[in-house]
Amino acid sequence: MKKLFITTILLVSIMQVNVIAAALEIIIDPYLPFSDLSNSQEEGYATEIVKIIFSEHKLLFRKMPYVRSLLILMLKTGKIDIIFVTAKIDFTDKEKENIIFPQETIGTSLMSFFVKRNNEWRFEGLDSLEGIRLGLINGLEYTALEDFPNKSKFSYLSGNAVITRSLRKLLAGRISAYYEDYNVVQYYAMKMDITDKIKAAGNANDPLPLYIAISKKTPFAQKLANEFDNKMEQLRKSGQLEKILQKYNLKDWK
Repeated sequence: MKKLFITTILLVSIMQVNVIAAALEIIIDPYLPFSDLSNSQEEGYATEIVKIIFSEHKLLFRKMPYVRSLLILMLKTGKIDIIFVTAKIDFTDKEKENIIFPQETIGTSLMSFFVKRNNEWRFEGLDSLEGIRLGLINGLEYTALEDFPNKSKFSYLSGNAVITRSLRKLLAGRISAYYEDYNVVQYYAMKMDITDKIKAAGNANDPLPLYIAISKKTPFAQKLANEFDNKMEQLRKSGQLEKILQKYNLKDWK
């Protein structure tokens, strides 16, 4: 009986070591200042936060475009463990049954319209888009624009460096306005030294809370969510979060 007990303990210990040793597969869609590949010079503040919070785990970052349907399927089947940054509204109630969201957010997203500095146009509802050639990124879902009837006026870009290319199109007058996350545009405008050449011209929605999404197929998924919440609070109280955000010219969203 004693030998059986010891053998059982050994087996459980081996299983736990294997679980802990297994890398957490995390999907990143490069989207600065939020995220970039973990070996980039600027990883994005969310990448830095996740690496600190889950520093006791092996992390495997995989680059993949944010194709909602594919990522949800991968979370459901356990082919990936975590995606970030994401919003709860991206998931149906049925899809949420396969996912755990920590209580703590990892930022906010505010979708804004940007124009050249001397342009007096402002977004004041969908009707105000009439006559505007609006720049968008191909493949993304723009729920706030779904009811606009004349989408032929939208100008889509695909491929690499779509944000910098879109901002160049805006400055060249090839689009009238560009619709993108406020922090993203501010970050790239600073990098391109064009902050004084563009301005925000209204928002389509209120700020949207952003989360990490953990697959329920991931071993100890709830424990990971709790770990994220506890350590996020520690980062905020210690001032370490503020230091991370300062690198990207950002402030705490809470």
